[in-house]
Amino acid sequence: MQLRQRRDALGLDLPGLRRSLWLLAGDPGELPALHAVATAAVDDRPGILPVFSAASGPALDALGRRFPQEIVAPLPRPDAADRAIAARRPVAAVVCGPDAGWQAAWHAQLEARGVPVILARQAAELSAERLRAALPLLDDNRQLRESLRHASRPRRSLGYRLARQASKRLARRRLGSFAAIAARLGPGRPIICLGNGPSALALDPALRRGALLFRVNWRWRDQAPWNDPDLVFVGDPATVTAVRAPVFAFQRRDNLIEATRRHLARLSWPSFDHVLLDSLVLPGAPEALPARPTNGALMIALAVALAPPWLAIGGIDLFAHPAGRYAGDPHAAGGYYRAHEAVVELDFLRRVLAGYRGELRLAPSPLAEALGR
Repeated sequence: MQLRQRRDALGLDLPGLRRSLWLLAGDPGELPALHAVATAAVDDRPGILPVFSAASGPALDALGRRFPQEIVAPLPRPDAADRAIAARRPVAAVVCGPDAGWQAAWHAQLEARGVPVILARQAAELSAERLRAALPLLDDNRQLRESLRHASRPRRSLGYRLARQASKRLARRRLGSFAAIAARLGPGRPIICLGNGPSALALDPALRRGALLFRVNWRWRDQAPWNDPDLVFVGDPATVTAVRAPVFAFQRRDNLIEATRRHLARLSWPSFDHVLLDSLVLPGAPEALPARPTNGALMIALAVALAPPWLAIGGIDLFAHPAGRYAGDPHAAGGYYRAHEAVVELDFLRRVLAGYRGELRLAPSPLAEALGR
């Protein structure tokens, strides 16, 4: 058995969650239908993340690529139930598949730990109403949304403690003001902000000459000439080991610590200039919003704060572009991550851009349409 398969079977690579609806399928082919009914249920139950599990393999990997905003993880062995349930903290579970040994084993393990279980032979037997009735109704607020994916046990782990110490040593590489950021990147230069949506490829490549390029995460690696950014905003902690950039930006110190942990796990010492966004007073007061803005929106806010002579924006498509979620990937679907809210995001961008006094250049996109440009 390969190392990855062993880790999957033992549940060693599980994301820590506060509360979830865990959907377990014997047949990975049932997962798309389970996704449709589960997302309809949790859309009315804020603070709960759906988690989709089936046997590790190509079908499960394909679902993860199709719905990158969701947690799609291999199904561990039933004897790893303690670790899996502690990490996912399900408030309810769905066990889907014909009567078989694995189904009975997981049913017993979940019920023994007080988790309500819904049994179904196939996804077609389920409805959003049935799942919704099994989920608690929590008061929706930013604190609840922020708690969705906080790891349940990170601060007690040796890896976390080492990463925290390493991140403290990185403090000397921190750019703690707009003046420091401008000095590091080059003051007075135009800025191009590119998200990962399809309209990222609609801007004229000639704009790149002499302009600073800001990007988010790592999906742009093969998108020349837009793959040599000056500053990268990190939402996915794997970004810091997947790409190179002169400067990385993190929303909070916890994000920096997790990115540092990824470096240490590869036996690589982290060394990079960086920005902590929550230590800056950004336009639009993102800290006061009822839902956290995306990294793409914060990227635009930082660019506006640097007051470039002109600002070009592409790839911020509000997850509403007809060509799909990501540039060059028509198969990825789905909307905002559940920590965010589309209405809050658009209102934040309107207020941020209303305060910009330079020339604004928008790629044809859902954002441009929403702003009436």
